[in-house]
Amino acid sequence: MSWTIYRKDEKSAGVLALDDGLRLKYAENPESPEREMLDILGERLSGLSVIVTPPCSNATLEAIAANAPNLKKIFVADENSDRLRLWEVSLKPSGISCEALLLEGGASLMEKQLYNKFSDFLVDMAQGRGAVYVPARFRRLESAFSIALERAVLTVQGRFCSSAAHQTTRRWHVIMNNIINTLFLKRETYSLSKAFVAESVTIVGAGPSLNDNIDILSKYQDKTFIIACDAALNALIEHNIIPDIAASSEDLLTSWRFFKKHPDVFNDILLAVPLSGNNVITRDYPGKIMFTSENESPLFFREFKEAVLSVDRGQCVGHYAFNMAMKLKPREIIMMGFDLALKNGEYHCKSMSAPYYNDNPGNFSLIDVKGNDGNILKTEAALLTYLRTFEGLIRDSGTRVINATGGGAFIEGTLIMPLEEALKNQSAKTVLPITENKKFAVISSADILENLKKCLSDAEKIIDDAAAAAGKMTALNFSNPFSRIPFDDPVFELVSGCSSFLLMAELIEALNSLDNIGFEKFMMTVDGNLKEFRGSVEFLTELIHSVNRKGGENYLVLKAAGVEPLDIPGFPSGPGIINIDAGARLFEIWRAARENNVGTLIALNGEVIPDAWVVPGLKCIDVKTLTGPLDSERYLWMPGYSVAGADENITEEWRKILPPDVDCNKIGEIFS
Repeated sequence: MSWTIYRKDEKSAGVLALDDGLRLKYAENPESPEREMLDILGERLSGLSVIVTPPCSNATLEAIAANAPNLKKIFVADENSDRLRLWEVSLKPSGISCEALLLEGGASLMEKQLYNKFSDFLVDMAQGRGAVYVPARFRRLESAFSIALERAVLTVQGRFCSSAAHQTTRRWHVIMNNIINTLFLKRETYSLSKAFVAESVTIVGAGPSLNDNIDILSKYQDKTFIIACDAALNALIEHNIIPDIAASSEDLLTSWRFFKKHPDVFNDILLAVPLSGNNVITRDYPGKIMFTSENESPLFFREFKEAVLSVDRGQCVGHYAFNMAMKLKPREIIMMGFDLALKNGEYHCKSMSAPYYNDNPGNFSLIDVKGNDGNILKTEAALLTYLRTFEGLIRDSGTRVINATGGGAFIEGTLIMPLEEALKNQSAKTVLPITENKKFAVISSADILENLKKCLSDAEKIIDDAAAAAGKMTALNFSNPFSRIPFDDPVFELVSGCSSFLLMAELIEALNSLDNIGFEKFMMTVDGNLKEFRGSVEFLTELIHSVNRKGGENYLVLKAAGVEPLDIPGFPSGPGIINIDAGARLFEIWRAARENNVGTLIALNGEVIPDAWVVPGLKCIDVKTLTGPLDSERYLWMPGYSVAGADENITEEWRKILPPDVDCNKIGEIFS
């Protein structure tokens, strides 16, 4: 069998065809190959910038270009080098930005190649302006490749969207944690001996199969160094397993609940956490802490970064645990509890205290994935991405990796083995050698904090100068008002990091096309970024005034739309009550609390984020006038949080929902 080009006549568009010796099998409709593409993509074409296809007719590609006014690139991708070359020679249209892309290797390599190519179109991919099109006839001829191509494009597109969302909605949180953990945390930190070599390291995830073989780990826990993902800690501790290291990489505050249930046990467990890790955990962790850094750590924290072990966080805590295990230079790594797929309708082990997937089942679409036993399992897009990343980590590690999960998705590069077989012949482990990190201890955080305050004041003046320059521009004379802003300066990296990633990306795109962009659109982009930069400076400035501030006797009420607090019987009133809109920015809430000697925030029906009270060390009373919990309700159950029911019935309903450690009383009993 061989691939050839078929044309009905000299004037017809050519299409790829597979000649099996008996007849030609067309990869597209030879009569009008473009029609199917127009039916499928249709109105979407006007909003697309990047499109991936297998080798298609020039008529199809020309129709894409004609109907996609914002098109920047078509990637014609194939795993068959001969077929791709045939397309290049015979069908590649002129005058269109088409690039042939040979995709070699398995799924993870395919995704890596696409990711590298898509990185040149960051804004477009982050805004979901990418697509994949596979003709139906091509799919019938090349089913496996077609499915793999579609899945890879959608996975990579999702990574860009997730990354943009993280940069926009969580980068500020990462920076905030860095500031608290380096400049405000007053405690000893520890490090591993660089000379230490482990025979065996077992990393433990919180997948549902952990329930099935956790007793085996308990039996052999003295034969392997155990690094537990934070979500698996409760399950291990309840089976009398004390990990050597607890790995916690999440910046969001929810992971604190993984440490809430058994606080006394953590005196004997070393916590490994990035400098950007959850500050609620690091501030009160009873045991020893070992901070780590990564390549993406902001420049401002360079001294701290150089003083700690470099461990990449990856995309999930499992990747962080794997990378931490590699620092112990093991002969082999054993993975357990890494299902990365559904098992009997469950994503998590029984004792996981914040079951994210269980809380939001409607948010996830299921995908088929090969299981360790050869059967097809169901997984979710993010878990599939985690799986592919594991495969890359394992491939690059050069270390023997055993998958002893006992179920779950197949992870390429691992040796599947029952946990008992993997552990029973291991030698007894030695004591994990850790020492105080004196290099970290001698850094003068007070001097760095004073320098940050000064630099933020200077940054505010530079932004004001940029705003003044922008204000003088006209439609006939406009240029880059940000030319004097030193974006490569460590403090401005913090400022831009706390600003909208998409607005910043749009600004860069606008500055690169000043000759073509309209004045009005340019000024909208400029004004949006100026507002973001000012807000970021205010956020950082107020943060360093508010950390661990504690508070006084007054209350700050976060007034929510549709609820009048004074209409609620028993709601407090008087001179000690200060009001602010619930939609106020976080630094505005901190500032109002600081300036008015506030010790307690009063929220209404969950309209508050935990950082509002946790960072300054305040209390939060959430007044409930409704009984239905929010999707995000679990994220509120942080230190200092309590619930006040508007009446007896509401109070009783919330007592059924809340965990035992969250106080819940009728409002009249709290503000009597």
